Amino acid sequence: MARNMGRELFAMRALRLLFNKEDIPKDLLLLLIISGVYFLGIALSNTFVNIFLWKHTNSFKDIAIYNLYSYRWLISLFLCFHPLV
Repeated sequence: MARNMGRELFAMRALRLLFNKEDIPKDLLLLLIISGVYFLGIALSNTFVNIFLWKHTNSFKDIAIYNLYSYRWLISLFLCFHPLV
């Protein structure tokens, strides 16, 4: 249990340095952890989809098309909200 507290304290110190604030809410830390785990899951699932496509088609073209369609929303959101950040 003390080990988890050390990790939490390290994460809070890193967030304080990143945001340059003294008081970082624990909800922010929870949100960042959940988002990180979510995106890690997406990355792992896309890896297995790419392997599945390769085994069935043996074509990089199909994998590239899948990835372009898969990440088009990410690129479009970045382009829409980049000036706001």
